[in-house]
Amino acid sequence: SSDETGFKVQYKTSAKGTWTTSTTTAANATSYTVSGLTAGKYWFRVIATSGNGDAMSSSEVQAEIQ
Repeated sequence: SSDETGFKVQYKTSAKGTWTTSTTTAANATSYTVSGLTAGKYWFRVIATSGNGDAMSSSEVQAEIQ
């Protein structure tokens, strides 16, 4: 993204669950660590955001925390 003001990092705890925004990073961020999650399966996505609103989300990725 070239004009974002940040990225929303979101996760949910089931495939059909509700998205929770963990944070909105600063512009040009290339990484973020989600902390405080308990063991289980999670789905994650990222959305670029700007003064014009949100872009389409990234593809979802699933991860399991043990």
